[in-house]
Amino acid sequence: MPIALPIDDLLPDLHAAWSKSPNFILRAPTGSGKSTRVPRFLMEWKDFPEDKTIIILQPRRMAARLLARRVASELDQPVGQVAGYQIRFESRRSPSTRLLYVTEGLLLRMLAGGDDLKGVGAILFDEFHERHLEGDVGLGLALARQKAGWGGRIGIFSATLEVAGLKSYLPEAEVLESEGRQYPVEVNYLGAAGTDRVWDQAAEGFRRAVEAGAEGDILVFMPGKYEIMRTVEAIQASRAARGWEVYPLHGELDATSQDKAIGTGSVPRVIVSTNIAETSLTLPGIRTVIDCGLARIPDFDARRGVNTLLTEKISRASADQRAGRAGRVAPGHCFRLWSRKDHEHRSAFTPPEIQRLDLTEIRLQLLSLGQADSFPWLEPPPQLAWEHAGELLTDLGASRDGKITALGRTLARFPLHPRFSRILVAGQEAGCEDLLIAAIALSEGRQLILPINDKRKAAEREAWWAAAEGVSDLLQGVLVWQQAMKAGGSMAWCREWGVHGQTLRQASRVFEQLKRLTCNRESGGGGTVQDFAKCLLTGYVDHLAKRLDRGTLRCELVHGRRGEIRRGSLIGGAGLFVSAEVEEREFRGEATLFLGGNTVIERSWLDELYPGEVIQEGVERMDQARRRVERVERTVFRGLLLEERENGEPDPAGAAQVLAEHIVSEGWILKKWDNEAETWIRRLNVLARACPELEIKPIEQADRLLLIEQICEGSTAYKEVKDRAVLPVLQSWLPDAMLPLVDEWAPPRFPLPGGSRVKLRYEEDGTVVLPARIQQLYDVPGKSLVICQGKQPLRLEILAPNGRPVQITDDLDGFWTGQYPQIRKDLFGRYPKHEWR
Repeated sequence: MPIALPIDDLLPDLHAAWSKSPNFILRAPTGSGKSTRVPRFLMEWKDFPEDKTIIILQPRRMAARLLARRVASELDQPVGQVAGYQIRFESRRSPSTRLLYVTEGLLLRMLAGGDDLKGVGAILFDEFHERHLEGDVGLGLALARQKAGWGGRIGIFSATLEVAGLKSYLPEAEVLESEGRQYPVEVNYLGAAGTDRVWDQAAEGFRRAVEAGAEGDILVFMPGKYEIMRTVEAIQASRAARGWEVYPLHGELDATSQDKAIGTGSVPRVIVSTNIAETSLTLPGIRTVIDCGLARIPDFDARRGVNTLLTEKISRASADQRAGRAGRVAPGHCFRLWSRKDHEHRSAFTPPEIQRLDLTEIRLQLLSLGQADSFPWLEPPPQLAWEHAGELLTDLGASRDGKITALGRTLARFPLHPRFSRILVAGQEAGCEDLLIAAIALSEGRQLILPINDKRKAAEREAWWAAAEGVSDLLQGVLVWQQAMKAGGSMAWCREWGVHGQTLRQASRVFEQLKRLTCNRESGGGGTVQDFAKCLLTGYVDHLAKRLDRGTLRCELVHGRRGEIRRGSLIGGAGLFVSAEVEEREFRGEATLFLGGNTVIERSWLDELYPGEVIQEGVERMDQARRRVERVERTVFRGLLLEERENGEPDPAGAAQVLAEHIVSEGWILKKWDNEAETWIRRLNVLARACPELEIKPIEQADRLLLIEQICEGSTAYKEVKDRAVLPVLQSWLPDAMLPLVDEWAPPRFPLPGGSRVKLRYEEDGTVVLPARIQQLYDVPGKSLVICQGKQPLRLEILAPNGRPVQITDDLDGFWTGQYPQIRKDLFGRYPKHEWR
């Protein structure tokens, strides 16, 4: 081993644990060496089979590459021999590889794809405290394989995770802990910096760190590549940067650039990194951390079916992890670019991905294994998100009635989101997969087309995508990509023509990878623009939208949603289209769905691709202007209204229902639904609840709509019903023989001594109130103040001689001995002519 690490001291305990149980849980802080040393310890342990591979899961591709290279370096071997890696579309491994670093998605596909794991002796889940969705599922599948006879080991590595839940999930697992090596870190809060951009705030933090005498290297955390590059520029422009080397570190860098960032040197360095440096990688020599407190956090709105990738505040746990990077080799400093008060109000932890991400791909994989309903979750997914995933798979044709279809099994074999897999399958059938693969490849990066100042070139460039005008925003990007490929796509060419060079290169790599995936490099370049659009419909059918009218960008989507077309879309005034990008943003103070990446769809394609789902139905609807019900013939697809036209006279029952619904929802007044009608309903309800033996059904809120429908019977317009009698319809709720009971047992008035009959007040909550002056109550026994055959007591509202309430009570007898003497004293002098006992 080149250098000693804290985890080395745990080697005897690891051997003992492996001798007792096949599974173990290891909690060790970042920088302790668990990701690089423990897999090697296990490989070299005397009882571990020499012909077996150890798979080490990593949540990030860059971490898998760098860790494999580090282990290979410690073994003094090239990457791909004993230590290798395999990530999406990239592999450095050989038959002699025994330590294989992979991303979580690859393991999930191995397990879901039927790999028998015969050559695998252990699966180690690194950085499990981050609770990535694919890690959770991979662990469940690995345990299922173990129970089914796979003789391998399972290890879980965590930097911060509380292990109690894991221990109950893996009851036989041995639990080990390494204290690591952590020096004190002084945390400084620099507070909010007004409207300063985050990279300028970081440059100011760097200046203050240097002025404070910063020793060793400095690690700056930024949320993404763009902020990283701006921060590098801002720090390099600072006078304080003299004598410092500044390096970016993010997943889009090539291997050489990544090695420069994580290496060492004689000159002090500043490394500006994403959150990969938070736990996945240990950077040597860091003594100061500058933390912007932000990260790109993926999320998913299950109610609307919208994916978001927003820059959000990190949790307090993540902030502590970042600060701890400054204390690995010596006491350090952390400068947080926010206030202490802000810190106190941040969430304690980042919720697990299963609580906040799209579950469609996971649900399809579990469906293919027959485990969608029986999977042993470490933490079950939210019901709404799980249901949405099922709805999308049904929309895509991958499942039916909760079971996977033949198409679903085909889609499950692709390492892609099911909607992209569906598009590729359609493209292969139509012979236009090259166009579609390019569209998918471009969807994974930033905007390809940039603004250009040269008007002549701008006009010439617009001609490139003439075929996309009025057809598809996605086709625009594909046509520009094709033009760039023909021209060689150099950085100079990209700058000249306003094309994002990094996006172009990334899309080209993904294109080639997807071409290899389809095993069809020579064909697939044909097809028409219509074929391209029709294939996109199969993958984005859940984003099918219809413009509300030509004068607006507002539109309706399937499944009852509404949105707005993003300005600048090439589809023009097209009425029917699908959107590849559905993004929720705050607009005019409200959350609005903006639809981008739009492609025009022909109405006939729905009949062709989804036979039986385009439904013709006759319905009654309200003409709001005339307040009159009319009958229309509608063409509907998955809740989206495609066409509508008037068609004859309304059905009487349907007309009454629509009219009643609008009377309730719009607040249109029925003049005879007055206080007398409301009081009768309340009297009925008091009787029903006080005397259940009568088996009277009370009139609930939902029943009012049915009663209004009765009032509206035979009519189609509001003006025909607004003056209709209401009380006879209400009284029809009861058989005629029972109507007298309402007046007798829940009477409108209550008799008192002296012949007066006082009007009772029936409250909405079921209370019945008797308002009476004190003098009317002198000879009234408290027990006589009841109705409904003695089962409903009356509440007394005791009034002064002027009619104003002085006391409310349910106990008249108690009133006389309690509050009455004081009330008599207060009122006697003001009303001496009244009787006072």
